[in-house]
Amino acid sequence: MKPTKIKVILIVIFLTGISGIGWTVYQYSSIHHIGVNSMPVDSDVIIVLGAGVWEHGPSPALKARLDRAIEVYENGYGEVFIVTGGLGDFPPTEAEAMRDYLVGEGVPPEQIFLEPLATNTLENLQNSKVIMEEYGWRSAVIVTDVFHMKRALNIAEDLSIDATGAAAVESVLYTNRGLRQTYMLREVAAMGKYYFESLFR
Repeated sequence: MKPTKIKVILIVIFLTGISGIGWTVYQYSSIHHIGVNSMPVDSDVIIVLGAGVWEHGPSPALKARLDRAIEVYENGYGEVFIVTGGLGDFPPTEAEAMRDYLVGEGVPPEQIFLEPLATNTLENLQNSKVIMEEYGWRSAVIVTDVFHMKRALNIAEDLSIDATGAAAVESVLYTNRGLRQTYMLREVAAMGKYYFESLFR
């Protein structure tokens, strides 16, 4: 191979690497900014996205989301809940575990609507939209983790859900620096996957 061709290949590799680093830094910053600055507004429903259920109930991360959802509810931003998430490693489903927790915290059970089938964020919101349409609800406050908020709001926009966010800033996945960095970087990759799949939708 001629030296000129080698030089061109090296330049292309270098520029690709720089572009990749720049995109990663931008997404990391954007994910964090949107997560911590998301603010709820008065809405028809509060959608709580599921997280892990452990053997004896909601995981700490899921409890943090639920506690944030209760704050949103008590502050008057929504009067009913959609809790969405299917079966993980331990029963019950994430939706059922969330309902039980909310009821235990004083939320009337008739104000909680279950979506117990979703296995990912897209399904969470697709299935929640079906419930919203059934009851004529158009707007929602989405409750999830800081790192998850940007993608959740993007998907909601794709589905024509009028959504704002309320992030669980007290979650150990955010307050613990190591976990925060790990999950933020994982979400950068998830955003890349989301953008790529969006090309084919």
